[in-house]
Amino acid sequence: MCRQPSVVDFRTSAAHTLVAINSTFGEVRGILGINRDEFEAIYSDKVELWARGEDISKLKAAGIAAMPTIDVAAESFKAEKARNYMDKAGSSEEPRWDEYCGYTCMTTRLAEMSAEGGCVFPFELENIGKTGQGRDIWVAKVGSRGPNVLMAGNIHGDETTGGQILQRWLWNTCNNPSNAQTQVATSVTAYYMPMFNPDGYEMNQRGNANGADLNRAFPAVTGGGSTTQPEAIAYVAWRRTVTFDVGIMFHGGAVVCNYAYDACYTSSIVPRPCPPASTSYHKRDAEVIPSSESYCNALVTKGVRCSVGTNCQVNGAAWYQIEGSLQDWDFHFQNTLAMTMEISSQKRPQARLLPGYWTDHEKSIEDFMMWSATSSSAASAHTEQ
Repeated sequence: MCRQPSVVDFRTSAAHTLVAINSTFGEVRGILGINRDEFEAIYSDKVELWARGEDISKLKAAGIAAMPTIDVAAESFKAEKARNYMDKAGSSEEPRWDEYCGYTCMTTRLAEMSAEGGCVFPFELENIGKTGQGRDIWVAKVGSRGPNVLMAGNIHGDETTGGQILQRWLWNTCNNPSNAQTQVATSVTAYYMPMFNPDGYEMNQRGNANGADLNRAFPAVTGGGSTTQPEAIAYVAWRRTVTFDVGIMFHGGAVVCNYAYDACYTSSIVPRPCPPASTSYHKRDAEVIPSSESYCNALVTKGVRCSVGTNCQVNGAAWYQIEGSLQDWDFHFQNTLAMTMEISSQKRPQARLLPGYWTDHEKSIEDFMMWSATSSSAASAHTEQ
């Protein structure tokens, strides 16, 4: 079996306190020798960290103060559940984009778009499988020409921004498309998966209902093993039926375009030195950076401050290593230019901030999908046809 570690629930851990630290991710990680999971928020010049007493002591010895801070994600989740937002039934009125649309809201929204006349473009809604708690994993397909593109979110249940932005892009495309959205819908066949881990979303936790981290649940590049988590099993089975040129899984807790590979694996697969983890042996190596740039260049132009990397880009293994990631499985085994897009420094920001993230990322979403239509090797293949 591939390693599928359980996720520590820091919010209920008596040993951990959420602290704010005016120092970079790299410096704090170097002092504490910890991985990414303990970090709740990563900015360019500060972090929020679930720290133990010994962590705080080590930071103090290094001259770095760690101050207790508010758990924004918990407060945001509490407010979302209190409001329990739903779109107005049967109304063509635009949804409230400054409200979270949870699993029930999203399912209703997708059903309305899939109904006759619910979308101005070809639209198909598919349930690709069930979660541990029996929720459907929905994928909406829009368009019928050009390369296949995957846009997905919420592999980690408490990293919510990307899935909300995908819902907005999808609703606008179907109901009031801009010129850019019309161009995308007539240039690529886009598959939207706004909520891969709805159980985790509804529990405000990183892992699924089993407490497993789904971004450690896929067979590793080194080969062997299989997944035991229902969401990952459903995804792997579904991917046997459809291929993608490019794909994004939105994450949160930082802002950066993370590209393959996420680990160094073995010297026979990834040339040393590592990190960074080279993709030079892969037949699509020359397209890895351009596909990442197609998303991140617009962020740089807008002046978005990214958490790590150069020009909002970083090799996965270069800032921390993991195995069993969805990105690496898609890239290595499915030949998809897969990218992890860390979209917001806060994992579950306040709902009122969602429109600002839309403004920051709308152009990037357009550019990423249009790159597949115009510049990738798949675009050339479709042109030749």
